[in-house]
Amino acid sequence: MIEVKNLNVFYGKNEILKDISFSLNKGEIICILGENGAGKSTLLKALLKLIPIKNGNAIIDDFDLKELDSKKLSRFISYIPQIHFPAFDYKVIDVILMGNYSKKDGFFYKTTKEDYEKSVEILKTLGISYLKDKNYRQISGGERQLVLIARALLQANNYIFMDEPVANLDYGNQLKIMEICNSLKKKNIGFLITTHNPNHALTYADKILIIKKNKESQFGTISILNKETLEKLYNVPINLIETQDGKYCIPDYKEVRKDYVLEWR
Repeated sequence: MIEVKNLNVFYGKNEILKDISFSLNKGEIICILGENGAGKSTLLKALLKLIPIKNGNAIIDDFDLKELDSKKLSRFISYIPQIHFPAFDYKVIDVILMGNYSKKDGFFYKTTKEDYEKSVEILKTLGISYLKDKNYRQISGGERQLVLIARALLQANNYIFMDEPVANLDYGNQLKIMEICNSLKKKNIGFLITTHNPNHALTYADKILIIKKNKESQFGTISILNKETLEKLYNVPINLIETQDGKYCIPDYKEVRKDYVLEWR
């Protein structure tokens, strides 16, 4: 379990996150929602020790985050950033094998047959075996996200942090990525995912963390994503639609358009 209590993060003298508390179990998906600039990405980076934590506590599988160096931390958590575009023309299989660096004693380790076979098996599991020998820089954005998920699976056994993983993907690839995450959580992997799409949270999340620019936050089950909460968060009128598969939100376009009537002369 990852347990975070009263986390505070500053950039210089500017307080970005205040009293953030939540818990993530293996086999769960937490979606983090919030306005642009509220600190969603900052929270992930703070928990990855990429930026300092002012105060508060974070426990990862009974280890205090303060006591974990970057290498040890990477054995628990894999990180998939919003955009990843390397400077060199690595093959896809080589990008995946980089996920093993945290498990080895040095950077220049010799890849074993077991490493390679496990990477090939992960590619097969994700349905992207055809990418194995392709140039990572020359595949599509959706394919790159799948490759990064493959690398994350090779790297860590417990948790995967994803920062807006579908923000730049087409509709089909968005669904594919989210469905893969939903499938992998059944293998006892915990996901912490930032998203701007409340429907992804409504469909896939077990728990919700809402972070606001005014430093307020809210954590709970999916039930906290009601009409009132969503309207206050995004400052637009919203309708929640009930279906046999769950709830979905859509803007109340009739009301929205009243606020955006422009007179052109």
